[in-house]
Amino acid sequence: MSTAPYIESDVRQLAGSRSYERGLGYLDAVGPLRVEKGRVTATVEGTERYRVVLDDSRGLRAACDCPYGEEGHFCKHCVAVALTALREEAAARETALDAWLDGLGRHELLALVRERLAEDPDFTELLSLRATMAGGDTTSIQADISVLLDPAASASTDTSHTKTPTATRPR
Repeated sequence: MSTAPYIESDVRQLAGSRSYERGLGYLDAVGPLRVEKGRVTATVEGTERYRVVLDDSRGLRAACDCPYGEEGHFCKHCVAVALTALREEAAARETALDAWLDGLGRHELLALVRERLAEDPDFTELLSLRATMAGGDTTSIQADISVLLDPAASASTDTSHTKTPTATRPR
């Protein structure tokens, strides 16, 4: 399944909360996935070894040869296979992205960062915070955090209006 046409909440809805929660416990029991044209097959080790087939060519449908699945239900084994397929796809995308980023030069990476800075004020704030921390000056960060935690503290930490006494040098 390349770019699965379903998301995790679709799996939860199809399975129902009980089967979904039980399926989470079977993620490590899913055998290797076989993926071909909108179809995923895998085995899941449960009380026995069950075979699961997912078909996403026209919405997500699943079949499992466990007793509950044979009644037409989207069982815990189907949940485990569907979530494993989503996670493997996400891991593959992340690996491909990492490989692409590794191949970029310094100027290309900086251009990407600058583009993101221009579009995203939260990202700008995050990088500013990291730059401040890397520089070792954490006093302004500590003051900002104090104000966020206790807005009344802003009055006690605001020293912009107070004069700092200057020491006189002996002559």
